[in-house]
Amino acid sequence: MSFQPPKKKQRISPIIKAKSLLSNGDKAGAFAVLKEGAESGNVMACYDVGFMMIQGIGCDVDWKGGIEFVSKGTKLEEESPDMSWELCGSATELIEPQSMFIGGLLF
Repeated sequence: MSFQPPKKKQRISPIIKAKSLLSNGDKAGAFAVLKEGAESGNVMACYDVGFMMIQGIGCDVDWKGGIEFVSKGTKLEEESPDMSWELCGSATELIEPQSMFIGGLLF
């Protein structure tokens, strides 16, 4: 009888989870997964959830909160030389193009 170490539970990227949810039309679910990932420090999740907040995709429009998440993503990216966060791509690439009026951010 040989000893088998317990298997580690494999973590699935919030981007992969969000892509699956978006493919099934669940924008609110994808937003929730991305927000959790962003709060945990996932760079791409910060960018994606920020975009969704600015656009009001899967959530209410929140320009200030969206900009804060995008800024957090930028800061995390600058602090880490590891670019592995780019491997999964962006979840929001599955969302049809949005028009973005950002004039109100300038005032």
